[in-house]
Amino acid sequence: MKKSELPRPSFYCSVLLVALLCTIAAETVQAAGHTYTTLRGVVVEADSAVISGDQVILRRMDGKFFTVPLVQLNPEDQAFAKTHREGLVEETPAIPSAASTATPAPTPVVPTTAPSVPTDQPWRLEIRTNSGKSSRVSKNYSDDRVVKSQYSIDITNREVSRNLDGATATLVVFGRSVVDNKEYKVLYRDEWPVTIEAHKSQRLEGKEFQTVYDDANTFRQGYRLHGFVLAIRDASGNTIATDASSPTMLKVIELALPLQVGSIVDPDMKPRKSANSL
Repeated sequence: MKKSELPRPSFYCSVLLVALLCTIAAETVQAAGHTYTTLRGVVVEADSAVISGDQVILRRMDGKFFTVPLVQLNPEDQAFAKTHREGLVEETPAIPSAASTATPAPTPVVPTTAPSVPTDQPWRLEIRTNSGKSSRVSKNYSDDRVVKSQYSIDITNREVSRNLDGATATLVVFGRSVVDNKEYKVLYRDEWPVTIEAHKSQRLEGKEFQTVYDDANTFRQGYRLHGFVLAIRDASGNTIATDASSPTMLKVIELALPLQVGSIVDPDMKPRKSANSL
């Protein structure tokens, strides 16, 4: 009777080698993480994800955290985050051997909720101020020029997850004298409540107003439309965004905002007497 032959040693070596290579490949894929892309094109390389409510907390490869609404991720990354959200697991430090006297490093604490946004972080608001205006010659006085204007402001909240609530926008519009270019007059002033969700916009519509001037003849009078200042303040009264028709106007915005319609000031926003008859 023939004795059964044992498989050659090389067979067992091949099996062990294949298993070892598979283990190394799996660990390499886990360490490499996943590339997440938001709908706005922001790319984040992360090795783990945690879903908290409607937010996703991604742990980047450098160990820092990045929070984004789940719906702001690409559909495929939303699905990946849902199926791999067990990635943030506390690792138990290795137990030191009897011969070792080193103290094991403390276990990192993983947040269970999305990190809060600091209240003093600057707001990312985009402002577009438009001044639609038309000009015509007065029927009463042939040389008088009448300019009608109506301002509108478009504000976009560029924050990822922070809503703007209870804010106020203030607009002040100035005319400059055709008699003395160092004389300004407040032609229009308006205020609006501002409440904008993250990634949303709000349009503010002003009322129509007009200015009359004559700069063609010896008898010069009136005010040409000169410029504006705009400020947005939060519920606490802090200025969080500004806009102006020129850098010069922006420099004096804090002095210009309290002025009322009809105020006569110089370029530094200090009160002065008018040289105009209008």
